[in-house]
Amino acid sequence: NRTDLLYRVRPLFDWSKQRELLITLHGTAGGNTTDGNYVGLGLQLKLNENNVLTMLPIYGERTGLHDYIVNWTYRDFFAPRLDLMAQFQELGGTRLQGLGVVYTPVDSDRNVMHGTLLLNAETVSAQSFLDLNGTTVSQPKGRANNIELDLEYQRKPGDHYSNDLLLTTVDSRPGYDSDFEFTTYRADIQQTLALGSSHLLTLQLTRGTTQGAAPLQLRHELGGPDLMRGYPRVVELANDEVAVAKLDYGYVLTRKLLGTAVQIRQVTLYLFGDAGRGWNNGETYRDRPRRQDAGFGVELEINVMRLIEFPLRVDVAYPYKDAQYKGAQVILFGLLNF
Repeated sequence: NRTDLLYRVRPLFDWSKQRELLITLHGTAGGNTTDGNYVGLGLQLKLNENNVLTMLPIYGERTGLHDYIVNWTYRDFFAPRLDLMAQFQELGGTRLQGLGVVYTPVDSDRNVMHGTLLLNAETVSAQSFLDLNGTTVSQPKGRANNIELDLEYQRKPGDHYSNDLLLTTVDSRPGYDSDFEFTTYRADIQQTLALGSSHLLTLQLTRGTTQGAAPLQLRHELGGPDLMRGYPRVVELANDEVAVAKLDYGYVLTRKLLGTAVQIRQVTLYLFGDAGRGWNNGETYRDRPRRQDAGFGVELEINVMRLIEFPLRVDVAYPYKDAQYKGAQVILFGLLNF
């Protein structure tokens, strides 16, 4: 039993049946090339045992409080471990309405596997920028309807020794009433290894490729916390092809409990480095400069009122021997969901 004070909301029209609606906070932080970093804090409503609705207003670094994310999930749709989902969002000049299913064939203490199929109707805004070779790249506003397929496999999720494999494919063509014709592929392989009780080593390899001409908003992003942490999220660093390696070393400074209502349960210091290239169709990887960065970060394991537990990490990364980018990037949150 919990001793925390919980607030309950019961709609007036449902007073006679004495049912309750559970409302919890839900947050996200991330970003994209056209809107930079973004952060949102909203509400998650558990309508019943199967229905969950999430609504988040999003504050974007470049657009301000303009974007939003609305997700609805119906769990165990027709069959166990088969979820139906719908999403509505506007992020960085892209408006999306999507409908899909998530199937979890394996879900155990040692292995987890998810398969996701999404049908997306997207509208991308007009964009233009000056490329490295001095040419102007322009894109009109258009529809980028597509089919997205994701497959994720985790071995020993949550443990310090773990494997994570994520494969993503997005296909768009005129047959889907789309103004674009392209197919993108991306593979992420991550290995985390614990060396004793206080040392962590993580290696991630990423390869993204594109067939056709994808809109700027849907190209592979080289800059940002997702891949190259020492580089900003800008359209100039979005490419048809990317290849990146990330290496992190973490040392646990303390596991003492700090605080009461808001507790810090672990503090970890990280040293990291990234290296990779991004290039476009018709080029070779040597046509574009190699990017590399190095940095450090601190991660706090936060527990709020024994109700929400999540990691909070702050990184500072510097480009290394880069003729175009010099300044440091400060990454607050990174990619965080709770």
